[in-house]
Amino acid sequence: MNRKEEWSICKYKGDRIGEIMGLESGHTYYWPTTADNPVYCGVIDEEEFTNYWFPTETEDWEILLDPTGMAYRTLYEKKGYVSRKNLDYVMKQARELLDNRSDSYDDSGMIR
Repeated sequence: MNRKEEWSICKYKGDRIGEIMGLESGHTYYWPTTADNPVYCGVIDEEEFTNYWFPTETEDWEILLDPTGMAYRTLYEKKGYVSRKNLDYVMKQARELLDNRSDSYDDSGMIR
């Protein structure tokens, strides 16, 4: 099910996103997927710890390896595409939702 040889590898060319667990211009990232369901599921950094959802603007990415064609379909055919505008909106809604729930934060103020 989780076979690394099916993942796409893309180089990020856009502006830096985030300080921690963000994207750095010039770095390469895995785009995990499966041959059975080759859709965009986020980005994994070189530590291969977890994937994060980032925008998939065509001008920000260069495909280096794409065994299932998922990265091409995401970037150029807009299948599973995530725009900066939509991601910003989703993140804003998530922050507002968490701000309105007292159980969203632990005693130190960190998000649970």
